[in-house]
Formats: sequence, C-alpha cells, structure tokens
Amino acid sequence: MRGKEAQRKFVFSGAKWYVVESISGRSKRPHGGTMETGNRYYQLASRDMVYMKFVLEAYEGLSTMSTVDGKRGIVRVNYPLCFADDMGALMQALAKEIAVTEVTEGGEPCSRG
Repeated sequence: MRGKEAQRKFVFSGAKWYVVESISGRSKRPHGGTMETGNRYYQLASRDMVYMKFVLEAYEGLSTMSTVDGKRGIVRVNYPLCFADDMGALMQALAKEIAVTEVTEGGEPCSRG
C-alpha cells in the first residue's frame, strides 16, 4: 500500500452489499462475497419520510430506505446485518426527533422495541 492505508467502503448493488477497497482514492471492483442484509419496517407521518431518508442517506453505506405504503407512512429500511446495532441506535435517536414506530411489513405493531 506504499504508506497509504486502504479504505473500505460498503456498496449496495442489486440487493447485495459488497466491500470495495480504495487505495489513493481509486476504487477497485467489488470482490469477495456478499453481505447478508436485514429489513426493518417503520411507520411515520408522511411529512417525515423525506427527513428520515435524508438522515439515513447521510450515513452513506449504512442503509437504504424504500416506501412500502406512502399513504400509511410505512417504509422499509434495508441494512447489512453487521450494522444492526448501529441501525438500532440511529433509529432510537431519530425517534426522539420524529414519531417513528417499528411495524411489521403489513403495518401491524412490532413486538421488537
């Protein structure tokens, strides 16, 4: 690496996460295996969906958010399982700013806290 430390970046592509190593700012093609991902579903006010997406995108590579039902305010957050604790902490912090509740895919209350 000639004195420069390689940087790792997680890239989401085609429903799979890849680790991409970068040396001197140049990225190599994805290598190795894929990361397993998980989904969590949340219900929030429609007006807060853009804000939540903005916050999640600020943590590049941590997760992706998709709208499941815009009228009911249900979204799906997909994340690598290795970041499950980070996602939980981020969602707890976000819940202090906006009303967001974890639900099942169908919108039923979720027993997970």
